Amino acid sequence: MTHCTLLVPDLLPAALREMTALRPNTPHLSTLLTRGDATTLAASDTDTWLCAAFGVARRNDWPVAALTLASDGGDPGNAYWLRCDPVHLYLRQSRMYLSDATGAPTHQESATLVGALNAHFHEDGLLFCAGKAGRCYVRSETHTDLITRPLSAALNRDIDSVMPTGPDSRHWRRVINEVQMLLHAHPLNAEREARGLPAFNSLWLWGGGTAPAATGASYSQVWADEPLARALALKTAVPASPLPDHADAVFNAGGNALVVVTALRDNTPDLESWQQAIEKFEQQWMAPCHAALKAGHLEKLTLLIPGAPQGKQFEVTAAHLWRWWRRVKSIATHA
Repeated sequence: MTHCTLLVPDLLPAALREMTALRPNTPHLSTLLTRGDATTLAASDTDTWLCAAFGVARRNDWPVAALTLASDGGDPGNAYWLRCDPVHLYLRQSRMYLSDATGAPTHQESATLVGALNAHFHEDGLLFCAGKAGRCYVRSETHTDLITRPLSAALNRDIDSVMPTGPDSRHWRRVINEVQMLLHAHPLNAEREARGLPAFNSLWLWGGGTAPAATGASYSQVWADEPLARALALKTAVPASPLPDHADAVFNAGGNALVVVTALRDNTPDLESWQQAIEKFEQQWMAPCHAALKAGHLEKLTLLIPGAPQGKQFEVTAAHLWRWWRRVKSIATHA
């Protein structure tokens, strides 16, 4: 295999430096980080890195909605689309926060919510539709000048600090207020609360734009469950496969692969859970990558870790593994 690029959000959280009692067992990852060439990258998130890698231009937002809608089987056409994912807001010390405990709506819940929203907003030039895995979308018939924040950046935040801005933000805030009043009285939420589940009491608007052009990337294969990565692969006619359980499937396919692993970001509510996840990542990905480099089955490994205030990149070849004078350190030293 010529080259494997692993994009792994939250691989090196800054809090790792401060948690001296938390030292995951990751000898292969520690070796690769220490012996490889390290580069500091500009601050970015996963959406930013993926869109830039595939040659998508940014306007106010990265046009995530139009891209994932197409991947979900919809037709974005030339319209302006926003993601409008159902969320749960809760009050804490007189401020509203966005919870990450709600989970994605089921297909039936999405269909129910979209039906109610279309009935309410049908005279306002808005069209709501449901995609896959709980993703929801709204189309505006008019030009929209709006700046939003991704849902991942708003979780557990005071929403006043991350609400949409821009010339048209007042209109969309009114839409959100109407949505909240509509959902407050909706029977679906009464059913959810009766089952002890958080209500979907708002929508989070983000990822707005029209369907973009994409110049493509040099990858021969994308391996990912991450929706935007799969949408960009579809857009640029790059073959895409679900994320495998083990790196060997990627090596056996060969070529120049992009692999997106989001388990450390999506399923780790605390550092203890993160430690379990990274030790699993060590066994499934880092140990096989280390072995493949040593055996000459992999020419180069690139580890990309988006983040703020800066991202990190590590490039490793078989020759780098002979840098014995670089004493292997814990991954906390690289965080």
